[in-house]
Amino acid sequence: MQDFLDMRTLFLVTSIMGLILFVCMVTVLRTRKTYADFKYWTAAALCYFLGNVLIGFRGAIPDLFSVVVANTMIIATMLIIPYGLSIFLDKADPPWPYLLSLIFVPLGLACLTYLSPGVRGRIVIVSAANGLICLYSLYILSRYLPIFQKKHNFLLKISFGAGAIWALVRLGYTLLYDHSNGNLLAPSLMVGGSLIIYLVLFAFIVFGLCLLNFQRTEHDLLTARDEVKQLSGFLPMCASCKKIRDDQGYWNQVEAYIRTHSEAVCSHSICPDCLQRLYPEYCDPTPAPDAAKDTARDKKP
Repeated sequence: MQDFLDMRTLFLVTSIMGLILFVCMVTVLRTRKTYADFKYWTAAALCYFLGNVLIGFRGAIPDLFSVVVANTMIIATMLIIPYGLSIFLDKADPPWPYLLSLIFVPLGLACLTYLSPGVRGRIVIVSAANGLICLYSLYILSRYLPIFQKKHNFLLKISFGAGAIWALVRLGYTLLYDHSNGNLLAPSLMVGGSLIIYLVLFAFIVFGLCLLNFQRTEHDLLTARDEVKQLSGFLPMCASCKKIRDDQGYWNQVEAYIRTHSEAVCSHSICPDCLQRLYPEYCDPTPAPDAAKDTARDKKP
């Protein structure tokens, strides 16, 4: 079974699938209503594609790119997603923890590549980082997801939960059973299975993020439509006092009804006709020039 797994081919196939997911994200970004966070998720798909491409060419290009940069891209993939989620859910995490992670992780990978070479240590770092990031993403979804979206995103939550569990399984297997420091591209059921599982989970995560964006777009459109409809149609108004009857049968002042059913704010003044009728002592007895001309014209035979 292990001979059947050509790891270089698996990594390159995974990179092709990552490219397809990236193209899908770009298409949604350019043709659909999206929010500021969606560009981060699109960048995560690009990092996933580039990371797997670089790993697939390990041995043909320098280790700086195929090991350090490649694994940093994989971890950046998972880091960008929760940062975009925090923006999407109005949590707005500060960027410095993410930036610090992208500084210290490459340093650790570089040490395990040049100072103390070994695949085992790098797998531990990447698995631990992916597991923690999946758990944090799951926390953000559970804690800050709006009520109208909570019951519609089980796929996204399950994907992050499964990613955290598998990262823990791979971490435990590496620490307890895998004591080799061999080549990552050597046939291995654990590495090949992890690659396939992470590909499937990442595809589900991308689909779930797109669905999350569409749900918010639909909610905003429905909310806007309801607000537009609030002051449309027939308004039952009293012919004498001009009060308006609401859906519960109560009669409200016009300004109170408008304030309740729209974002408009009424201010009060008095028109010239009402001023002349109610407070004639405050009116200017001298007619306006235009009014004087109209009066003179009316007096002509």
